[in-house]
Amino acid sequence: MTPETKRQLAALLAIGCDIEKSADFCGVVVADLLSELETDVAWQYDLKRAVAGFEIQHLQKLQAASRDEKNWKLSQWWLEGRWPDRYARKADVVTTSELTKFVATIGEILGDEITDNELRDRVLAKLAATEI
Repeated sequence: MTPETKRQLAALLAIGCDIEKSADFCGVVVADLLSELETDVAWQYDLKRAVAGFEIQHLQKLQAASRDEKNWKLSQWWLEGRWPDRYARKADVVTTSELTKFVATIGEILGDEITDNELRDRVLAKLAATEI
């Protein structure tokens, strides 16, 4: 692989292109690129820095944008992505709003299906008194 091709690959990675598209653009087979990386430790270091530099540049932009309070969702998105165990919404968690809607739906169904007025009123009163 020529030094020019290596420079071109590093430049593409530095702007965020993935390794497959960078290789395609330069006319390089990915397996050959990976083989070259194993033997050329200095170039491997250059490519890692190129990818890290791209990431760091965008992290700095996100951080700068998040300083403006109107961009609060950016902070939420970042925390959810960075530490999903602590900040991402869990798929099996029901919010209070979702539970309230569910209880209201159950109340409507029971109200429609219970034909005995006295029984229906008692059941709906108990359901309404349930704290969420």
